[in-house]
This record gives sequence, structure tokens and C-alpha cells, in this order.
Amino acid sequence: MLILSKNIMKKQMKNQIDKNRLLNFFLPISIITFFIICGLLLLPAFWHKINPDATGYIQITQLYANGQILHAINGYWSPLLSWLLVPFSWLNVDLMIGARLLALMSSICILTIIWVCLRRQKISWQIVASLLLISSILLLDWSLAGPITGDLLFLLLVLIVPIVTIRFINNPNFQNILLLGACGSFLYFAKAIGFYIFISYLIAIFVAAKKYDRESIKKYLLVL
Repeated sequence: MLILSKNIMKKQMKNQIDKNRLLNFFLPISIITFFIICGLLLLPAFWHKINPDATGYIQITQLYANGQILHAINGYWSPLLSWLLVPFSWLNVDLMIGARLLALMSSICILTIIWVCLRRQKISWQIVASLLLISSILLLDWSLAGPITGDLLFLLLVLIVPIVTIRFINNPNFQNILLLGACGSFLYFAKAIGFYIFISYLIAIFVAAKKYDRESIKKYLLVL
């Protein structure tokens, strides 16, 4: 009887673990899918909302799309959002719609990063699902009802930089050096303040690593 009860308990535990794994995978996928569906369905109701920054980004996008690069370069609006909007201009898609679609795509990437990071920490599916649900509501509002700016792209890159930094620390080869440097550049192109944030971040990582030899200094300088 004792052996039988132990076997039953083991089977129940295994079933519970399998159930948690399924929920930890399919529930976040369902939330992200629901986010995509809601975003596309609600897009027609919000795409026309314009803000002062949006007009600036759209004008700069049109200059880039027409090849007037010297006129497009300015010291006020960061160029990354305009660069990403150029293909929409070439395809004759309304740039307001293009900007909202970019915001939704950025939000999907942000949600995916949050999910993957939480899953790697082996956090319970209840907490993962709750955080994703709250994040999806906030990001949906930001993507559709919020002003058109480069802030969502900036947030996405802020989340990507630490992931790439871990790769760089574990394996500081030329590929990872180049990748981290590119992320830092895009962070600056998304928002000008990204330059100072990235420099400060690199200095903090360098100090925390406590490796002050010539080779380490060279690698961090190459990132810049």
C-alpha cells in the first residue's frame, strides 16, 4: 500500500509539473496573440490621432524617402523612427498607420522579452501571466492611444542591451563586441539621451567586472 501511494503521489506531481509547463507556455502565447488581435482591431479607431512630434517624424521620413538626406538630418528629432517608417512611405502606406504598426511590433517584442526573461527565472505561471497581462494592457494603450514618438523603440532597446551585454561578458569576441556597439548606436538613434545612458551603463559594467587589464579596456573601447 505504501509503495502504491508513493507511485500515485509521484504520478500526481508529474502531472502537476506537466500542467504547469503547458500553462507557462500556452498562457503567455495566448496573451500575446490576444494583444496582436486587439491591436489590429482597434488600430482603425486610433491611427488618425496626431501629436506635434508625429508631424516632425513624418516630415523627416518623407525627406529620407525622397533621398533628401542632408535636409532630413537635424538636431532635434532622433532618426530611428523615421528610418523605420521609410519603407511604409515607399509602399504608399499612410505614415500614421505605419507609426502605429511599428509601435505594436515594438510592444510585441517587449512582451516576448519579458516572457522569456521571466520563464528563464522559473517563475510560476500565475505571476508570469499576471505581469504579461498588465504589461499588454499598458503597452496596448501606449501603442494606440499614446503620442507617436521613439519612446517604445527606446524601451525595447533598453531591454535588449542587457541581454546582449550578458553575451558580451560571457564571450567577448568580435561579433558580440560589434553587436553591443550596434545596440548602443541604435539606443542613441532612438533617443539622444541613449548616448549618455549607454556610456554610463558601459562604465558601470566595466567597474563591476573588476578586470582592468589592457585587453579588457581594449574590448570596451571597441564597443564604443
